[in-house]
Amino acid sequence: MQLIKTKHPVLWIILLSSFITGSLKAQEQMTLQECRERALKHNKKIEIATENELAVNSLEKSAKTLYYPNIKFNGGYFRMNQQFSLFSENMFLPVVPQEVFRNGLSVLDPRENPDLLRETMVTQDVNGVPLPVEDTESGNPMFEQYALLPRDEAKFNLQNVFFGNIGLKQPIYMGGKIKQTNNIAKYSSQMMEAKRHESEADVIVETDERYWKVISLKEKVRLAEEYKKRLDSLLTEVQNLHEEGIITKNKVMEVRVKKNKVELQLLKAKNGLEMGRMALNQTLGFSTDTTLHLADSLGEVTQLTNPENFRKKALEERAEIHALNNYQKLQ
Repeated sequence: MQLIKTKHPVLWIILLSSFITGSLKAQEQMTLQECRERALKHNKKIEIATENELAVNSLEKSAKTLYYPNIKFNGGYFRMNQQFSLFSENMFLPVVPQEVFRNGLSVLDPRENPDLLRETMVTQDVNGVPLPVEDTESGNPMFEQYALLPRDEAKFNLQNVFFGNIGLKQPIYMGGKIKQTNNIAKYSSQMMEAKRHESEADVIVETDERYWKVISLKEKVRLAEEYKKRLDSLLTEVQNLHEEGIITKNKVMEVRVKKNKVELQLLKAKNGLEMGRMALNQTLGFSTDTTLHLADSLGEVTQLTNPENFRKKALEERAEIHALNNYQKLQ
């Protein structure tokens, strides 16, 4: 063993406090109720069941929102590098009198309305009758006047464009789908709660079994040690009697055989006690080398006067049965 040399008394105080704390931790005394509470806090199955219950409760809250309107809003922005123009080049729009605009080109009959035709289109007289002059390139008739539509004036500045829309959707009738969805969500929440209670009950039962098993094994070890002490005294007496010649050596051998059997039983009981303590430490979340001093003892064993009442009470308090009954009411 090496001694730690230091000139700082504070370090010695810290080391001493740590040693005392570790010693106290290794010799904790706990009652059955304290073991139950600690096991419930440190059990992973209960933590998982609690998280699943919280998740299902969130789904239940989400299912209730299906009754309310669904409001959506979308928006966006885009930027163009070039301007947008309606025309690729300058355009020329024919200008016609209002009468032609109302009645169509059918009023431009050279015999009935020669003056209107001359006013509207480029014509040449043939035997006193005005006829439209066609463009030599396109073959289309030429109008007397055109309106200029410049390309530069038809450009749009769409470099920065913002857009958005908002919508409202309210379910009116969906064949009972929303109601059934809420019923299923509510039932699932109740089942997860029942699952959590079931996990808690399993942990309590496991803790009780391991707790009382340690106590019973301690009693077995104590009884075996007392029995061994009596056999040691008996072996000493029979050896003295054998030396005096009162009894034979076979009697001495019988006592030794019984003593060996008791020593073997004592060894098994101690090993079982050690395994039981390790199992209890695992349930409570302690390290396996922690030595727990259990406050309870076996004492007097009480018998149930009327077991049927306890069975009835157990069925009434089962959480999963309550969940099934509530689900039947939702139908």
